[in-house]
Amino acid sequence: MEGYFVEDTHRQCPNCQAKLPDRAVYCHQCGQKQITGRIKLLTILVEFLGEVFNLESRFFRTLGALFIPGQLTIEFFKGRHQRYFRPIRLFFVMAVIHFAIIAFMVDNALEEPIAKMQNGQYSNAFHWQFIDELDTLGRQVVNHYVKDTALTNPIVDSLQRRISKSGENDFNPQFLDRVDGKLTFVQRDLNFEEILIKPIPEVIEAKDVQSPIGRFTLGQILRAYRNPDKVLGFLISNLTWMILLMMPALALILKILYIRRDFYFVEHLIFSFHYHAFAFLIASPAYLLVNIWPSGIAIAYGLILIYLFVAMKRVYQQGIFKTGVKFMVLNNLYGIVFCIFLIFMILISALVF
Repeated sequence: MEGYFVEDTHRQCPNCQAKLPDRAVYCHQCGQKQITGRIKLLTILVEFLGEVFNLESRFFRTLGALFIPGQLTIEFFKGRHQRYFRPIRLFFVMAVIHFAIIAFMVDNALEEPIAKMQNGQYSNAFHWQFIDELDTLGRQVVNHYVKDTALTNPIVDSLQRRISKSGENDFNPQFLDRVDGKLTFVQRDLNFEEILIKPIPEVIEAKDVQSPIGRFTLGQILRAYRNPDKVLGFLISNLTWMILLMMPALALILKILYIRRDFYFVEHLIFSFHYHAFAFLIASPAYLLVNIWPSGIAIAYGLILIYLFVAMKRVYQQGIFKTGVKFMVLNNLYGIVFCIFLIFMILISALVF
């Protein structure tokens, strides 16, 4: 190709340092084309366009195979790997897009209610802070001019009642703490100022929480209460990793269900990646269109279940009855595994938030 100059003096590949024959154009070890480093603009453009069109062709070829239940997995088992995107890469891209859409929709739906709730809470906190200061200063001022406290205290109390809002000024969170050497849930009474305004370490000290685990859990509760929008975003962002970690568990279930079939564990894993990539691809637009097409989500999940049944039948090549039984078992176990991983994900997220 014009722009490349191969010289006889090239004895090593500049990329991997493998020894090369005198007139070798490509490295036998890493495949890089041997050049002098001088490349013309036209050469760069030709290579760029070639890579773009190759990427696009792989993308559409992958999508085409993905829409046929089990086809992408069958193609992978036949060793046709370079034609399509790698299973884990395809899964990860689809999962990130899917949960980004969910995060966007949840954020849009809850942004205004969360903002109103937070504004109301902060208003309450400052209001009660003002009432406490009024109580202290009011008694000092009145007592300075009227020495009879039996007369002044009812006056201040009456003034306080006139400007006070109705409602409670407390919050009673339960958190894990170590008491007498045992882990147990304890409760502390907090007011709005302590919940939302005061520095968290100061609140923990004021409530006499001594054990490291108690100080940590109470601090996490206060952080979550002060940042509810960030909590939701953090949980949704962790769903991608949760589903990824679920894949080996689902592959193990498939391995057990098809114990008599000649499939390696990794092949069940590939099947799981491809199935979930399709599920994310179908569910994502349904979530985006939920406001104008509410039934779209139900239809999408119906298609996903049909896809799974047909894919299982095509890949594992068993009859309708056996496939149907294993399909139902897989879905029930999937629900259990999902709930277990979701609980662990929430607990871990609560620890690292």
